[in-house]
Amino acid sequence: MPADRRKHARVQESFPAKCRRAGTREPWQDIKVVNLSADGLRCLGTLPYEAQTELDFQLTLPLTEDCLEIAGTVVWMRAPAAGLAELGVRLRPVSEVQETHIDQIVDFMRRGPHPSGSSGAPAP
Repeated sequence: MPADRRKHARVQESFPAKCRRAGTREPWQDIKVVNLSADGLRCLGTLPYEAQTELDFQLTLPLTEDCLEIAGTVVWMRAPAAGLAELGVRLRPVSEVQETHIDQIVDFMRRGPHPSGSSGAPAP
């Protein structure tokens, strides 16, 4: 099996987010992120953006109330199935702080399921 080329850990966690073409005033499109790392994400949405499309994202990361605004480039797109296109996106964190924040969230989520309504703090 080939070695994973990813620099950062990735977690399979679904949560709602928004995206639109970078640098535009297009309406934000609702998407569902299905996995996340500080390097990238995979998401489902109704607009089939082509590879190399630059996008802006608004991510409300699980376990926080913060909205993270970040840019990325579509690396691949699978044609819409049941009305949803699947996108692989390479993220471009604008700071080490953003990259570290995503890494910490991913690390926390990888530790396992959290009870509904939890404060987001790890269980003792």
